[in-house]
Amino acid sequence: MLFRLIGSIPGGFLFAELNDPCGAICATSDGVVGDFNDQNAWRKDLCRMILTRGAGRSQLAMELDLIRNEITRLRGQIRAQEREIRLLQRMRAKLDELCRQRETLRGVPQRPQSSRSRGSTSPRKT
Repeated sequence: MLFRLIGSIPGGFLFAELNDPCGAICATSDGVVGDFNDQNAWRKDLCRMILTRGAGRSQLAMELDLIRNEITRLRGQIRAQEREIRLLQRMRAKLDELCRQRETLRGVPQRPQSSRSRGSTSPRKT
């Protein structure tokens, strides 16, 4: 007998038997069960057994995998952004050095460091 996930409820998920003309529905391990008549009472027990022993754990494992993958993806993006920031800081420092060299070669007095409008070249601590 095959079941399919048809939705979720607070604290669980809602399953229905595939190819079932009566549309019997069972809920997860919290024991909330609906749309069963007396003839389908055995389905209620089967759904509860499946959900408490197998499907609930696999669903939890799937959710943990999704969360783990999302964390890994975000950490990768953060590392890439940090590398980009360091590259830009090095480029800015090189640009400032080249501008100072150009001004020195032209004989123009250098501007004081404190009047720079570009900001600090030191890495920011977060």
